[in-house]
Amino acid sequence: MVDDTRSTQPDGRIRFWGIIEAFDGRVLRVVTLADGETVHNAFPDRNFPLASDPSEIAMKLNYARETDSLYIDLNARPGVDSREIQDGVVIDLDADGRIVGIDIQHASEVLDLATVETNSLPIATKRN
Repeated sequence: MVDDTRSTQPDGRIRFWGIIEAFDGRVLRVVTLADGETVHNAFPDRNFPLASDPSEIAMKLNYARETDSLYIDLNARPGVDSREIQDGVVIDLDADGRIVGIDIQHASEVLDLATVETNSLPIATKRN
C-alpha cells in the first residue's frame, strides 16, 4: 500500500490511493463524496511520486488506453487536492494551490491523440 492512503479535500471529498499490480504497479486514485462510499471519480494517479527522488519526474504526457484518459504531469510536486473544472477535466493542485497535473477523461473523443506539436519551448541543458 501507499503511505498516507487517505486524505480529505477542502470540499469534503475523500481521496484514497493504492498500488494496483494489474496496472503495472501504478497508483489508483479514487475520490469519493464526503460519505466515503459514493465514488466521484477514479483513475490512475500519474502524479503520485513513487520515484525515490521526486525531482527526477519531469513534465510528461501519459495516455492510459484502458481508461481513455490523458494525464499531463506538469512537475514533480505532489497533488493534495483535485477539482473537476469541466465535465471530464480534472486538475490536481499542490498545497499552495498551484496546478501540478491535468487529467482529461475520454481523451480520444475530445483530442487528436495521433499528433503532438510543441512550439517555442525553451531547451534546457542537463547539468552534471
